Amino acid sequence: MHSSTIIASIIVLVTIVAKHSSVATHDSYLQALRRRTHAYNYDKNQQRNMFLRRLAQQFIEDEDSDEGFDAIMRKRGDSVSNDGTILGISPDYTLWTRATLDSVWVKLPNSNGVLVGGKHFDNAKVIAVTQLNNGTILGIGTDYTLWTRATLNSDWVQIQNNNGVLVGGKHFDNGRVIAVTQLNNGTILGISLDNQLWTRATLDSDWVQIQNSNGASVGGKYLDNAKVIGVTQLNNGTILGISSDYTLWTRATLDSDWVQIQNSNGVLVGGKHLDNAKVIGVTQLNDGTILGIGTDGILWTRATLDSDWVQIQNSNGAVIGVTQLNYPKIT
Repeated sequence: MHSSTIIASIIVLVTIVAKHSSVATHDSYLQALRRRTHAYNYDKNQQRNMFLRRLAQQFIEDEDSDEGFDAIMRKRGDSVSNDGTILGISPDYTLWTRATLDSVWVKLPNSNGVLVGGKHFDNAKVIAVTQLNNGTILGIGTDYTLWTRATLNSDWVQIQNNNGVLVGGKHFDNGRVIAVTQLNNGTILGISLDNQLWTRATLDSDWVQIQNSNGASVGGKYLDNAKVIGVTQLNNGTILGISSDYTLWTRATLDSDWVQIQNSNGVLVGGKHLDNAKVIGVTQLNDGTILGIGTDGILWTRATLDSDWVQIQNSNGAVIGVTQLNYPKIT
């Protein structure tokens, strides 16, 4: 065989091998691509199935907690109103909110009570407000009875049982309250019209009077100004009250005596503390700061019980009651 023929044969053979190699490489690439695509789709399906399983499990857990679907979704939808928003009551008994201490007050469109005959009850306007552990907003009407609203946008609904202790077939009138809060153990604590402390185990229970509503004993006599007009419980369990002279008092337990806080003063100006630092309402914020309402309706804070009151610079719009919405968000 001539050398030229041999060279031509080699070239043909190399061309054939190269062609088949290219086809094999292309086929391998397509197979690898198919495998990657299949794996990607498998992973996506797994993620979707995992999400659906988690969602189903969440609803099973929610159902086990005896909460209806509507209640669960309502809390999810309204959780934005439970993120530390400050809720206040204006002098005309309508509700206002501010996102932070430095924000401005914004009026809630709905501050109404139950709608009857096309008209909302006037006594649904509230003089005091707090939030219960389950997120329900609890208010005291202008007739000193209890009202609740499920969310900020709900109507006020009156609690059917606003009675005190039943004696001789009659409930005490002083079962009606001027201030209310909920203790860490769930007990509802109220202040009656005669400045005595009362509790109810649940919203539907009767008010039961605390036997000891007294202040510090001086010369065998309890101080009258220990009678309180406002009350809250601090994170450490201490009960903090405001006396009729607008000074601060504490009691360690419900059965303890009221003990006056030595420093109930406001900002020191010219060697004198401002009188309007005396407060008519008080609550504790999430960060532990104590928030008070001055006698002029302006907001004041103190870092601790022993600190001075410091005025919030932006207190536009006076309020007569205040609380912070602390119910945990559902995530």
